[in-house]
Amino acid sequence: EVGSGGLGITPYWAGRVVGVDIGFDDPVAATMLPVRGSVTRLPFPDGAFAAVVCVDVLEHLPPALRGEALGELVRITRRHLFLVYPKDDERTRQLEAEWARVHLESCGEPNRWLDEHTANGLPRAELVQRALREAAGPRARMRCVPNVNLSVWFLINTAFYSRNPFV
Repeated sequence: EVGSGGLGITPYWAGRVVGVDIGFDDPVAATMLPVRGSVTRLPFPDGAFAAVVCVDVLEHLPPALRGEALGELVRITRRHLFLVYPKDDERTRQLEAEWARVHLESCGEPNRWLDEHTANGLPRAELVQRALREAAGPRARMRCVPNVNLSVWFLINTAFYSRNPFV
């Protein structure tokens, strides 16, 4: 998993996970093998993994680095790449701005992750798909699904940071 932090997908995957991140601030899950690295320069040979997972990473990169990152993800993937990111659209931007406001009010400080979303801009689906096709060539088959239900996403995230004792 690329961009895993110390936990990543380990609660949902029974086996061992190789987790790549630029840093591991949190305790690392017992089933994770942590590897320090950057999505733009992954320390693995071509086709090293049958499956690669990358969740909520692209929006933290400057747009100029996203194609390079996608190329690296494709390079280390032998069979399946699971890429999840918030697609740039008006509703997502509105809810992220509202979540940033709630976070600031609840925690007394900005959410650094959302600040990166704003600074870098959210990924545009057509540009991500084009970069993946260029990196993978004609062998690539893609299945794109829309953002999760954004209202549910917003409720979960704002409830997590809420000071309301009933949440």
